[in-house]
Amino acid sequence: MESQTYYHLCQIPLAPGSQILPGNWGRVERMQSRPSVVLYREYVLESMRAREFPDKPSRLNCVFAFPSIDHAATFVSLNPDFGSHRLYEVTTEALNSSLHYADHYFPPEYPGFLDHIEEMVRKYWTEQPLDRVEILIPAAVTVNRMIA
Repeated sequence: MESQTYYHLCQIPLAPGSQILPGNWGRVERMQSRPSVVLYREYVLESMRAREFPDKPSRLNCVFAFPSIDHAATFVSLNPDFGSHRLYEVTTEALNSSLHYADHYFPPEYPGFLDHIEEMVRKYWTEQPLDRVEILIPAAVTVNRMIA
């Protein structure tokens, strides 16, 4: 099986050859002790995935990646909290058919958010993204090198 190359943002320094295991985002979110918009969004995303799209990988049990450096830069421009993260080139041997490509952008302020959250989440699981692409990888990835 041939490895696929992607790009991953991470707060901590990682050496080439390091493995990033799936599920760190989920582990962090499960430890939250207070409600938040992000936690609510993740709850709705996971609930709908389990109910309507069980063949899709869980965001709580995956590694997030981008198909290119430009896609990672777009993500950071829309999510300034990630500006201090390091960007890594990573590879995985996960089958392409097990990956999920989605539009990562959920507006921080959205009129009628509560009325439209299910519509936004359904699009996340069903629509092919165009320019704001994140990839859910339900397997470990290996760090090749740090980009920035």
